[in-house]
Amino acid sequence: IDFRDYLRGNFKDFDIVGYIGSGECKKVEYINVRGHVGKNLTVPFWQFLHEGLHTDSWHADCQFKVVKSGAVPSEDNFGW
Repeated sequence: IDFRDYLRGNFKDFDIVGYIGSGECKKVEYINVRGHVGKNLTVPFWQFLHEGLHTDSWHADCQFKVVKSGAVPSEDNFGW
């Protein structure tokens, strides 16, 4: 498995099916965005009826802080 640009979580920590929200910090087991890795920390997520689940690595409001080098404003990762 290539763990670059990879996200893994647990339904007991975050129900991705029923979630509707904007920028809420949710716990994940592992995240890798462009080689920046986080383990057992919170990540901001968005999901609406018209918009699939995703995170935006430009935002640094939760524990996972991606170096903005290489990121663009409103960069959607893992969906949308």
